[in-house]
Amino acid sequence: KTDGVDARMLALMACQITPDATAPASQTLEDMAEMAHARRKLVEQRTATMLQHGSTACRSVRSVLESVIKALEKAIARLEHRIAKTIQSDTGLARRHAILTSVPSIGPVIASTLIVTMA
Repeated sequence: KTDGVDARMLALMACQITPDATAPASQTLEDMAEMAHARRKLVEQRTATMLQHGSTACRSVRSVLESVIKALEKAIARLEHRIAKTIQSDTGLARRHAILTSVPSIGPVIASTLIVTMA
């Protein structure tokens, strides 16, 4: 802040508060976060391609778009499989995942997303 009073108050508060140190995220969590981000982007691409497919009249273009959609679905499935394997390989993550998926309407994708965002 440029205001002197605010700056003094913030400095005083900083001297009084001693927050606990937070451990950095494990490599496993970082990998999971990257996989979840990649999955989300692939889903966005699939959605855009499906919308384009729906508004295209040309059979040749539709055929190409269908191939792209299938490739995106395979890539999404591969990432979901890798995320599941990563969760299974870590007892802490597996425990969190089990707790989250025990809640009605929280499936594996939402659970893994919550795990990486709450870490």
